[in-house]
Amino acid sequence: MRYPCLKNDVRFKLSSTLIALLGLTLATSIQAKDVADADSKEDERWSIYGTLSSDDIEHGFSRTLGDPGVQAAMIYRDPSGWGGGFRAKTIDFVANGLADRDLFVSLRGFIGYEWQLDDEWQARVSGHYLNFPGSTAESSSYEEVYGELLYAELFRFRVDYGHDRYTLKEDSVAYELTGHYPIGLGYTIDGMFGFHDAEKLLGDSYSYHSLGVSKRFGPFAISLMYHDTSKRGDKLFDSLGEMNGLDLTKVTDPGFVLSFSSRSDVFERTEWQRWDGYKGFSSSVDIVSNYVSKGVSQTEDNPAVQLSVDYGWNNGVYTGVWVSNVDYVPRGQEEDGADFEVDLYLGYSFEISEGLNLDASYVYYDYPGIEDALENDFDYGEFILGASYDHFGAKIGYSNDQVASGEKGTWYQGTADYELIESVSFNMEIGHYDRSNFGHSYNWWGAGLAYDMGKFNLGLAVTQTSSAAKLDNTGGQADNHIIANVSYSF
Repeated sequence: MRYPCLKNDVRFKLSSTLIALLGLTLATSIQAKDVADADSKEDERWSIYGTLSSDDIEHGFSRTLGDPGVQAAMIYRDPSGWGGGFRAKTIDFVANGLADRDLFVSLRGFIGYEWQLDDEWQARVSGHYLNFPGSTAESSSYEEVYGELLYAELFRFRVDYGHDRYTLKEDSVAYELTGHYPIGLGYTIDGMFGFHDAEKLLGDSYSYHSLGVSKRFGPFAISLMYHDTSKRGDKLFDSLGEMNGLDLTKVTDPGFVLSFSSRSDVFERTEWQRWDGYKGFSSSVDIVSNYVSKGVSQTEDNPAVQLSVDYGWNNGVYTGVWVSNVDYVPRGQEEDGADFEVDLYLGYSFEISEGLNLDASYVYYDYPGIEDALENDFDYGEFILGASYDHFGAKIGYSNDQVASGEKGTWYQGTADYELIESVSFNMEIGHYDRSNFGHSYNWWGAGLAYDMGKFNLGLAVTQTSSAAKLDNTGGQADNHIIANVSYSF
C-alpha cells in the first residue's frame, strides 16, 4: 500500500529508448506468433526474441557500465541443420567524461550448423562477426567462433574463441557451463560458471558465475540473477582501467540483474491461445501540496503536479512512467537544472498463496536537464522487492548507485492500511534509509487519511524524519510536513 499523497513506493524506471525498443520487439514477437501456422514447418524456421535487463553482463563484466541494456535478435534455422541470424544490443564501453561517447550499439551477424545427436543431445558450431557502428577506432570489428554441446533445455557447455577480441590484436577463449533446473509452475533455477582464458588478451585469466531464478509465462519470461567475478577479474579490470585512463572499477562488481524477455517460438499455437492477454492502461493525475519521498521534500516544500501512465498484462507484468516537477535548490542559489523527475519502471507482481502477494521491479530515475547544468549524470536505477498481506505491506529498495552517488544504498519500508468507515481509510508507514556509504542514515514515519470518492481521491498526511536526515538536508527539506493531495484516476 502507499500513501495517498506520498510517492514512497518507487516505480520501475528505464530510459524511453529502451522501452521503445523492447515494445517494438514484443509487438513483433506477438505478431509473428499470432499469424504463424502451427502446422507449417516453413514458419517455424524463423524466431524473434528481445531482452530488456537492468545490466548486460558478458564474460563476467558489464558491457553497459552498470546501466540497463536491451537486445533483439532474429534467427533462422533450416531443417537441414544450417542456420544464421542477426543480433543488436546496446553497449557502453566508454567511461563518463571521455570525448568518445559514440559507441552505444553492438551488431552481430552469425551463421552455423547444428547436429541432432539423439533425441536429447545436440551439437552446434557457429561463426560470428561483430561490428560497433559509431566507433572512432581504426578497426572495431572482430570475429568469434562458438562450439556448443546441449542437452535438451537443461544444460549447455560452450567454448567461445575470440579472434582479435575487442580489437586488441590478441585472441582469448571463454568456457561456460549453463544449467536450468525446473521446479514447477514455469519456474527454473538457473546457474552458470565461466572461465575466461585471457592471458594474452588482457594479461590474466579469471572466472565468473551467476545464480538465480526465472519464471516463464506464455512467450514472456522474467529472471533475477546474482552475478559475481573472481578477485583476479576485479584486479585485472581495475588495472586495465588505470592503464587506459578509464574507470573500470565497477564493471565487475557483484550484484543482481533483473531481465524481461520475449520469444516468438516458445510454445505451439494452442499454448499461445491459452495466454490471458492484456490487462490494459491505467492513469492518474495528482496535485500535492508538497512532493515528499522517504520523509524528505523533493520540491523545497512547494506543490507538485504528478502524472502516471501504466500498462499491465493479466500475467502480472506491468510497465509505465511517472512524472513530477521537482526543485532541489533553494531560491537565490544557482539552479541545478533539475525541474522534472521522470520514473520509468517495469515489474512483475504475482500471488504465491491466498492473500500473499509479491512484486519485483526495477526503477530508473531520470532528471532531464540536470546534465547540461551541472555537467554530471544524476540518473540512477534501483531494484524493488515488495510483499503484501491483508492490511500490511513491506518493501526493500537497493541500488549500487543510490541517488547517483556512485555508492550502494538500501531502504526498508513497512506500511499498513485500515478502512475506518466506508470510503475513509487510515494509512501509516515507517522506514529506514541506509545511506552510510554516502551520507547519514535515518528513519522516517508518516500517517494519513484518504477519502475515496470513486475516480477522485482526497488525502491528508503528516511525515517526520529522525534528526540524522537533517545533516544531509540542511535547508529544511527533512522537517516535519503536513501534506494534502487530490488525485484523479482514469
